Amino acid sequence: MSITNLLKSIMKNDAMPVTFGMSKWREGGSVITPEALERLFEVLTKDSLDSNRASGEGRMRPSLIGDKCERKHLFSYMGIGQRDTSDGSNDVMDAGTWGHYRWQLAGLSQGWLKDIEIPVSYEPWELRGAMDGIISDGSGWELKTTNSRKFAEILKDNIPVHAHLMQTHAYMRALDLSHFSIVYENRDTATWKEFRIARMASIDAELNRLMDKLHGHIADQTLPDMIPSCIQQKGSAFTYCNWAEVCPTVKWRKNASE
Repeated sequence: MSITNLLKSIMKNDAMPVTFGMSKWREGGSVITPEALERLFEVLTKDSLDSNRASGEGRMRPSLIGDKCERKHLFSYMGIGQRDTSDGSNDVMDAGTWGHYRWQLAGLSQGWLKDIEIPVSYEPWELRGAMDGIISDGSGWELKTTNSRKFAEILKDNIPVHAHLMQTHAYMRALDLSHFSIVYENRDTATWKEFRIARMASIDAELNRLMDKLHGHIADQTLPDMIPSCIQQKGSAFTYCNWAEVCPTVKWRKNASE
């Protein structure tokens, strides 16, 4: 996929529903409605009671779909346990979760969000998960919180992260959507930017190739080769992988109970 085609896709739709909606919400006094609070409380309650929420066993996880390591997808699918994360990492994840709730409350209150935590299922891929929200015009919405360094890179490139294009296109495939808004928020400063994306055939084709490969491995009960740098225990793919310690010794299994 060329940068030119990607930029054309981003620029195809001039409307910025999240940007417009948040501006109207602020102008109106940032009012929180009882209906929005009630819906968010439903989501909070469900999230707090769902002990298997983070498990990817038996499904393809949309949030992981853009990762370049094919073994990760299958480790998640098999229910292979991840290493414990540090307190600092957990704090960052908690901040991201509550940041989503804050945005969802604002969107529901103003009306630019029709609903939140939309169930997503696409059985040909065994894809199951939840999308952050559906916008009032019927398009999708996803929030990504990041640090100042990564946020600056995104602003400089003026394009979404490729992994996030993969994730949102998986949602679009599952829900038959044509447009999507990806919002990046700098969690250090609370500044943010919306990218409006039109569905791209090139990303759809890339997802097809990935899923064909992964389901080929599932059918054959095999695993893809390790990334060369991971074999040498080097590089960011190894450093930031929650399966790094077990990866070399994992054998195929149908589920975590085997």
